[in-house]
Amino acid sequence: SQRGSGMAFAMGDLTLHISIVKLSGCQVTSIDVPASATVHDSKVLLAEQLGVTPQRQQLIHGTTRLAGPDCLADLGVVDGATITLVLSASGNLVLTTSGDETAKLWSVDTGECLRTFAGHSGEVLCGAFAPDGSLVLTVSRDGAVRIWNTDTGECLQALVGPRSCLKRAWFSPDGEAVLAIYDGRSARLWSVASGECLQTFGSHKVLLNSACFSPDSTLVLTASEDCLARLWRTSEGRLAHALRGHGDCVASGEFSPDGSLAVTASYDCSARIWSVATFECLHVLGEHKGWVRLATFSPDGEAVLTASDDRSVGLWSLGAKGKVTWQSLVGHQACISSAAFSPDGCTILTASEDG
Repeated sequence: SQRGSGMAFAMGDLTLHISIVKLSGCQVTSIDVPASATVHDSKVLLAEQLGVTPQRQQLIHGTTRLAGPDCLADLGVVDGATITLVLSASGNLVLTTSGDETAKLWSVDTGECLRTFAGHSGEVLCGAFAPDGSLVLTVSRDGAVRIWNTDTGECLQALVGPRSCLKRAWFSPDGEAVLAIYDGRSARLWSVASGECLQTFGSHKVLLNSACFSPDSTLVLTASEDCLARLWRTSEGRLAHALRGHGDCVASGEFSPDGSLAVTASYDCSARIWSVATFECLHVLGEHKGWVRLATFSPDGEAVLTASDDRSVGLWSLGAKGKVTWQSLVGHQACISSAAFSPDGCTILTASEDG
């Protein structure tokens, strides 16, 4: 049997020595398993060695993703083989939040509840994975953002801000900070490691609707009901520039994948694309006939998706020489509340109040 794994194998099995490497080719570890061991058996051994749950692991042999109930030998893995280990941010995991004051982690493959995050004293409104999947955050009506270890379920930090209602929170792209917004018209930056409040981004005169990090975490973009979006220096908490031009509440804002552009959505029925370097408004996306609730870039940064109360989604292509073309995607019978690109940018998901 494989010592310490709790798995039993047939006597006389050929032992396979397998090197485990990252995508970069650097070796992470090695395992010795019987040829009759399954992919899951191997993931369990790696979980014991590396402290990473099997659900977050993907194993690649050559160009083949190893999956299913077959044993390693039947999948072509031989003694001395090299297998690439890919750790996905959330893997085949889903995080759900509930009015019962808990959040739960689920396996997409089995439907099993893997972990319950309990500790809040109010409804849990939303949650998010850290970029590397090792942590999750939860946002509750009790006014706290809690940081949890994905693999152990341990609560590592409780970030308690002002008495005003906590609305949303996000991890920074490097996973080292959390940005939270409050009904009290402020946004706060928190350290994941220490739980310390690092910065407070202004005292807005009206309510904040959204906030986000730039891809390099050096800037924060906030959107508020005073018709302005604001760019802030993360390290100083200092206002870099107020983006003026919208004629109504700014509902959301987002950076392009390379950080060179920002897009804002407004109840003035338009979205605007801005240069982050010069703060100039480069394009007004103004074909909608209703409030624009959200605007988001495609993964390659070459298109923008807008969600509107006019029951349509706008797909805007950002062409060469500043040319912008658009296509209206219709089919819903009520306001579009959200829209998103798939990771490869080939598919669009929309959500509407039509149920």
